This record gives sequence, structure tokens and C-alpha cells, in this order.
Amino acid sequence: MAVAKINSPIPPTLPTPVEQMFPILTSAQMARIAVHGRVRPIKRGEVLVQAGDRIVPFFVITGGRVEIVRPSGKGASDLSASP
Repeated sequence: MAVAKINSPIPPTLPTPVEQMFPILTSAQMARIAVHGRVRPIKRGEVLVQAGDRIVPFFVITGGRVEIVRPSGKGASDLSASP
């Protein structure tokens, strides 16, 4: 039985949850997904997805900040990310 040898380095640590949710994409990755979408500006305060939405689009944010508000039984909690 042959065993395949993998030559890719193992990252020293696993990505944090924020890095998993908001990875920094390479130029090649951006080009690969760009053909499946469109570029559009986002207005300050614009709601992209609401709790309960059945169809959730895929967003690639190329600049600026995004605020994520997660509703809970005790109000809302904010998660923020910025490049």
C-alpha cells in the first residue's frame, strides 16, 4: 500500500474563530470567486442579512468595516471586524 507524501507546511497554529469567519483572500482566490458575483458599493448602515433569512448571499468585503449584530434572548450582541 502506497502512502502519499504531502509537501505543504503545517501552520504553526490553527486560525482563530475571527480568522476563520473573515479570512484574508489571495489575489488568485479573489479572481476565482469574482466570476460568480458582482461588485457593488455598500451604504453605511445597510443591512445585508437579517435573522431568519432563508437565503443568505455570499459577501466578499474588500475594504472598510462590517458590524455583525447577533440577536439573543437578552438583546443583541455585536461582533465587529475590520481588515
